[in-house]
Amino acid sequence: MAIWSLWQAWGMRIVACLLVGVVLITGFGGGTGCSGCNGLTLDFQCIEDPYYRNLSGEDLSGKDLSGQYFVYANLTGANLTGANLAGADLTGAYLSGANLSGANLFGANLSGASLPGVNLTGANLEGANLRGADLRGAVLYTANLAGANLRGTTLDEATADERTIWPEGFDPVAAGVTFK
Repeated sequence: MAIWSLWQAWGMRIVACLLVGVVLITGFGGGTGCSGCNGLTLDFQCIEDPYYRNLSGEDLSGKDLSGQYFVYANLTGANLTGANLAGADLTGAYLSGANLSGANLFGANLSGASLPGVNLTGANLEGANLRGADLRGAVLYTANLAGANLRGTTLDEATADERTIWPEGFDPVAAGVTFK
């Protein structure tokens, strides 16, 4: 028995498939192989990945989602204003256009997450892992990024102000952030 996981990019449904029975024919067209067999037999049983969540456009404002598992979740356009996502795992999540203003993301894992155009005004990202995340065009006014891992994070066209707190030694201007 073999297990297949099919991952489709950019928020498409993730499907886990179990390959139940396989008959492979080694000799097609008169060669050696299984006599009486004329092809390949595949029996798939597919289920939705139990960890995939499609929460696109959902209103999760003010919710306590601390420590929750949102790996590769689709949160595009979701309202997460003031939500508590402390310690949540959002690895590879799709949050394009989401509103995370005032959200608590203390120690959250956002590595590889897609966050273009996200509103993070006043959000607490202290100690968050944003390694390889896409924050192009994000709004970071008064956000706290102290101790956050920003290695490989894309910040082109993101906007911040003088009250935004950055990790020690991080140069936001060199990373493409605009101050307003």
